[in-house]
Amino acid sequence: MMMARRTAVPRRMKLVRTATSASRRTRLARTATWYRPLRTDPVPYLVALLSFIIFTAFSLHQWASMQTSSWDLGIFTQLAQRYAHLEAPIVDIKGPGFNLWGDHFHPILVVLGPIFALWPSGATLLIVQNALFAISAIPLTRLARARCGAGAGTAFGLLYAVSWGLSAAVAAQFHEIAFAVPLLAYGLTAWVEGRYRRAALPLGTLVFVKEDLGLTLIAFGAAALLAEFFAQRRTVCGAAVQNDDGAAAAAQTRSARAQALWASPAGRWAVGLAIWGAVWFVLSIWVLLPAFNPDGAWDYTDRLTGDAGLFTGAATKLMTLAVLLGSAGVVGLVSPWILLMLPTLAWRFTGNVEFYWGLDWHYSAVLMPIATIALLDGLGRLERSIRIRARREHAERATHGECSPRGECATRSGHVKRGLIALALAASVIATLVGTRANAVGWWIQGRYNGASAEERAGAREALAAVPDGSHVVTDIHMLAYLVPNNTVYWEGTRGNAGANAVVFAPQSKANHGDAQQILDWASATFGGTWHIASDKGGYVTVLPGEAPAREEGK
Repeated sequence: MMMARRTAVPRRMKLVRTATSASRRTRLARTATWYRPLRTDPVPYLVALLSFIIFTAFSLHQWASMQTSSWDLGIFTQLAQRYAHLEAPIVDIKGPGFNLWGDHFHPILVVLGPIFALWPSGATLLIVQNALFAISAIPLTRLARARCGAGAGTAFGLLYAVSWGLSAAVAAQFHEIAFAVPLLAYGLTAWVEGRYRRAALPLGTLVFVKEDLGLTLIAFGAAALLAEFFAQRRTVCGAAVQNDDGAAAAAQTRSARAQALWASPAGRWAVGLAIWGAVWFVLSIWVLLPAFNPDGAWDYTDRLTGDAGLFTGAATKLMTLAVLLGSAGVVGLVSPWILLMLPTLAWRFTGNVEFYWGLDWHYSAVLMPIATIALLDGLGRLERSIRIRARREHAERATHGECSPRGECATRSGHVKRGLIALALAASVIATLVGTRANAVGWWIQGRYNGASAEERAGAREALAAVPDGSHVVTDIHMLAYLVPNNTVYWEGTRGNAGANAVVFAPQSKANHGDAQQILDWASATFGGTWHIASDKGGYVTVLPGEAPAREEGK
C-alpha cells in the first residue's frame, strides 16, 4: 500500500505538470504564430480603411440628406455637448433636467467630450462610430489570415468589416455599443491567442459601455473556462493514455484536469472577469442607475415584462438566429465562444419591443466580433479533430499491417479543411447579403436611399440658420441632432412644461402639425404670446416669438 501511494503521487503531479507546461507552450506558440510576424502586415489596416470609407460615405450622405431620424443621435449629441463643456450629463431631450446617468450605464462616453469640443456636430458622432467599427476589423483580420491563410483570412476580415450587424448599427446612427465592438474584437482575439493579461483590459472595460454587458462578461468567463477545460482534456488524456492503471488512471486524469484548470492563468483570469462583470451588473442595475433616475429605478424593467414571450414573433427571431449562424460560418457552433451571444439574445428575445427581435437597428453589432471569433475558433477545433482522427486511423491501419502512406492522411485532412473554410465563407457571404439588404446601408448601395431633395435640403439649412444661437428649441426627432450645438433642445414628445423661444419642424411632422400657419398657431397656443414664421421652405418650418421683422413683411 505504501508503494502504491508513493507511485500514485508522482504520476498525479506529472499529469498536472504536463497539462500546465503544455498549456504554456500552446499559449506561447499561439502568440508567435500571428501577432509578432503580422504586426506590420498592411492588409488588416487596409480592410479597416475600406470599412471606414464605406460607412462614412453612407453616414455623410445620410446626414447631408436630412435622414437622421434617430432620437438617440440627438440624445448622445446633447450628452457629448455637456461633456465638452465639462458639465453634468443633463439631456433635456429625454426630459427637462434629465440626468442621462439614470438611463443607461455608459461612463465610457465621457471620451466624446474632447472630440465634440473640436468638431461640435452630430455628424462627429457618426464618424466616431464608423472609426470604432473599422478599428475592430484589424485584430480579427490578422487572426483570420493567420488561421486560414492570406486569401481566405482576408475574405473573412472583409466580411466582418462590412457585416450586417455593423451596417445596421451605422444605419441606426450612433449608440454607446459602438465602443463595445472594438473592445470585444481586441479582447477576444488576445484571449484566443493566449495573451490573457492583455485581453483583460478591453474585456473588463465592457462594463463601462452598457449595463447588460456585465452579463456578457459572465458568459465570457463560462466560455473561457469551457475552452480551457477542453484544452486541458486533450493534454491530460493524452498523458493518461500512457498509464495502464485503468480506473485509477481515469480518476487521476479527472483530478489532474480539474487542478490544472483552476491553476492555469486562463482559469484564474476567466473567473476574475466573470466576477468583475457580475459586480458591475448588480451595481449598475440596482444602485447607480436608480440613484440618478428621477423615478429611482432602472427605466427598462417594463420592456422585459408583459405579454410578449419567447415564442412571440417566432419567425422574426428564427430569421435573426439563422443569419447569426451564417455569420458564424455554421462551424462557429462547435466553439465555446458562441455562448457569449446568449445574454444579448436572451434580453432581446424575451423583451416586448419588436425592434429587439429582428436584423435592423444596432442590437446585433456586439454579436459580430463574437460570431467571427467563434467562426475562426470553430474552424481550428474541427481541423484538430480531423487531424487527430486521421492519425488514429493511420495508427490502427499500421497495427493491422495495412499502413497507408502518411502523406495520404495529411492530404485528406487538408481537403476537409479547405472544404470547411469554403463552407464558412459561403455561409458568411449569404448572411452578409441577407442582413445588409434589410437595412439602409444596403438600400444605399442599391441606389434606393435618396433622402431629401435639393429644395428640401435648402429649406432645412434655412430653417436651421433662422434659429438664433442660445435658443431653447422645441423640435421633432428629425431635427434634434442638427439643433443641439449652441442651443438647448427639447423633443416635442418629452418637453414637459419647458418653455421655448424657437420651434422647428421637418416635413415629416406635417401629419401631426400641418403647414407653417398651423405650426404658428400651435406655438402661440402652447407657449403664449405672438409668434411669426421665420422660415418656410421645402416643408421645413421655423417659428420664433415676436412680430415678424419689417424686412420679412416686405418679402
